[in-house]
Formats: sequence, C-alpha cells, structure tokens
Amino acid sequence: MYRIMRKKQQPFRLEISLGLALIVLVLVILNIASHYTLYRLRYSIKSQVTDRLSEAAVVAANHIIRGESADLPDEIIRDILTSYNLKHLTVFHLTYKR
Repeated sequence: MYRIMRKKQQPFRLEISLGLALIVLVLVILNIASHYTLYRLRYSIKSQVTDRLSEAAVVAANHIIRGESADLPDEIIRDILTSYNLKHLTVFHLTYKR
C-alpha cells in the first residue's frame, strides 16, 4: 500500500512543478512585453516632442527671414507659443566674426 501511495505522489509533484514553471514563464514574458511597450512609448513621445520643437523652430525662422528685423514681434511669439504649447521662445542671433 505504501508503494502505491508513493507512486501517485510523484506525478502530483511533477504537475505542481510544471504549473509553477509555467506561471513563472508567463510572468517573465509579461515583464519583457511591458518593458518593450514602455521603451516604444518613450521613443514615440521623444520623437513627437522633437518634431514639434523642430516645426516651431522652422516657423520662427521663417518669420525672421520674412520680417524686416531680426527680432520677432510679440504677437508672433505668442502665436508660436500657443500653437506648439511652449513655455518660452528665445531667439539667439549668431554673428560670425573671425
């Protein structure tokens, strides 16, 4: 009788071990998937911010090129700030002297 009970316990332990291994594997896969999703989200947000800043810089440069002075009028600065959801806009004038 003791031998019969012992043989039945072996498959039960094997089933529990396989079940726990499967649960751990699923959790590892979910962890990798969540890290990849966060990486792609961070890359996408960084790309969007860079594109919006580049577009705002191009708009400001076009206004400076079309304008008569090197400074932007306050109304154009306000328009750019509200259009691109910026807090500050600063124009640096570079002089190339040797």
